[in-house]
Amino acid sequence: MKNFYNSSIIGILSLSFLLFFGNSFSVIAQSGSVFVTTDKNDYPPGATVLISGYGFWPEETVSLQITHYDDWGDNSAEVHQPWIISSDGQGNISSSWYIPTDQDEFGATLLLTAIGSLSGEKAEWLFTDNGNFSYTTTPGKYASLSTTAGAINSSTLSVDVESPKNNGTFTVSLSFSNQSGTTIGIGSGSGQINLTSISNSFETGGPNGPVVTKSFPVSVAVGSSVPNGTYQFQAIAISSTGDPTNNKEWKFDVIVGSGSTGGSIGSVLIGTQSNIVTYGTSTTTSYSITSARGSNGNVNGTYSVSGLPPGVTSVFSLVNFNSTGSDLFPGTNLELTVPNDLDAGSYDFSVTLSDGGSLASTIGTLVVSKKNLAVTAVTGDITYG
Repeated sequence: MKNFYNSSIIGILSLSFLLFFGNSFSVIAQSGSVFVTTDKNDYPPGATVLISGYGFWPEETVSLQITHYDDWGDNSAEVHQPWIISSDGQGNISSSWYIPTDQDEFGATLLLTAIGSLSGEKAEWLFTDNGNFSYTTTPGKYASLSTTAGAINSSTLSVDVESPKNNGTFTVSLSFSNQSGTTIGIGSGSGQINLTSISNSFETGGPNGPVVTKSFPVSVAVGSSVPNGTYQFQAIAISSTGDPTNNKEWKFDVIVGSGSTGGSIGSVLIGTQSNIVTYGTSTTTSYSITSARGSNGNVNGTYSVSGLPPGVTSVFSLVNFNSTGSDLFPGTNLELTVPNDLDAGSYDFSVTLSDGGSLASTIGTLVVSKKNLAVTAVTGDITYG
């Protein structure tokens, strides 16, 4: 449910008129709170604000004005000057106000004031001009994925969705569609690409509430008969209450096989062991790893290691990367922690760089040395028996 912000409603209208007709008279009493509001709490730039209110004197002129709350904006601009309307026979008012796109309204909290010219009654209402979701690729994740037909990936693509304040509490999910020029279906068929994500709850309060950002990882399942190529999609956030809205979207690519713009991995190389590892001592050692592309284009690379001896654990300084065009691949550092009970000897293991469509591997060697034994010579006579 959306949380509405109620501003102060100032004044109680209470008046009595004595109307004399010969020897008789009637008493007409009007009382009640004046109130003014807008049709939404939050608007995007360029939107029209619909204003309504009640409790004013019948058919009195009412002054309406919208200014920056806390006076941080330019209230001298023409758009912030008051305008005059008339209430109807029941004291109700209605009007509208256009939010300019070329001034200082974006991100502002705005104050609507209504004052009756005869009654002197005043009502106020706060609303905001934020209006739209905004999107950025989640730090450490990407807006493109290289994969193969039949593969599933849920660790590469992710978008951060930011919702402005003053929209209350609501749930958000992502809606996916094709970009122009991409005709492949979105779905679970063998010739389709299925795109799914999670839902997140947003609590953005009123005009002074927080701006909220949540991450939405995107899972991609490519049908087994999807041909190689680059497929372009987009996502928008959908609110359970209908607000905020969207004036842009998050765009991303799914590259199947080599893709029309997909690059490939050429080689991966591993350096020598950084220090001596000795049996009987728990030791950490490391290896420098470099790699090179096979062809230009987009590559989402992932480093992995396999074949380590029992008890040895590994950590990469960089696991995933995205490289476009002819950019060089970033290297990484592999750190191995060797337990004290691993027998002396040489152990081969494999380091692989993969992007889902191409891969390269190399062999590294972990050398565990024997423990040096200290021998103490004994002097003097030794008697047998």
